[in-house]
Amino acid sequence: MSNITVKGFDYVSFWREDTVGVIVLRTDSSGKISSSVLGELMMAIGKAAIDDEVKSIAITGQNFVFCKGLLDTGDQRSYIEQARALASTLASVEKPTFALINGDAFDFGYELALLCDRIIAADGSRIGFYKEYSFVLGGSVTSSRFQELARVDAKEGSNCDLIVNRDTFLEDSKAVINKSRGALMVMRRRMAMRNLIEALNMEHLTYLLNIYAGNGAADQSKKGGIN
Repeated sequence: MSNITVKGFDYVSFWREDTVGVIVLRTDSSGKISSSVLGELMMAIGKAAIDDEVKSIAITGQNFVFCKGLLDTGDQRSYIEQARALASTLASVEKPTFALINGDAFDFGYELALLCDRIIAADGSRIGFYKEYSFVLGGSVTSSRFQELARVDAKEGSNCDLIVNRDTFLEDSKAVINKSRGALMVMRRRMAMRNLIEALNMEHLTYLLNIYAGNGAADQSKKGGIN
């Protein structure tokens, strides 16, 4: 790998791997990330978006974990404002985006992956939502592309787009990315995300109402029957 990192980041790493801007989520020992990652993730996406040598953007994890969720949400209003900004940023970026799921991707992690144009998973990865998870990144729209939303093993066409060998995960993923038709993927994303703002409005309003009502993370926007 190249070692072109961006200084000043505490929760993500970022470098260019040939023509791919690679963003790595830094998880703790439990596989979760701090809510502070949202701002840094947007900064890294922004840097990749304006770099002429970066043709595609890939988000992945470390130590065989993509992201098992958030450690905390911090201030609730700030959290949903940042979630809204992150979802809008990924939906509007003019370069194809890929989620490279190198291990378990649950809840916030899987919802983040669903914002990307394609999800490439390493074999043996587990993907999905806990029943009580509340969508905050437009999952009520993006999750419609797949049939299986419960936490199960990755399966092509069911909860991800493609599965590749874990031992050669990055190399195989790069080969797929380099063969992709970027302009077409961006166009398809625009069509798929046309209702994203309305979805975010509903998700965040319901989230805040339930917080104020003392219902914690219970959210009517989540899919029924997710285990």
